Amino acid sequence: MTLAIEPIIGLNTGNTKTMSDNWTILTEDGSLAVQVEHTVLVTTRGNEILTLSSQF
Repeated sequence: MTLAIEPIIGLNTGNTKTMSDNWTILTEDGSLAVQVEHTVLVTTRGNEILTLSSQF
């Protein structure tokens, strides 16, 4: 099984709103936010972060 883990971190309240395109997400107060993503493979032998980079 693969899982996509996609947290969004905002500077202030963390409250968000979705634009009319049903894709774009903004913070309600206009503060900066960041979204990161990892894809994780889960098997009976353990798990592996598929998107892990040696650069970070």
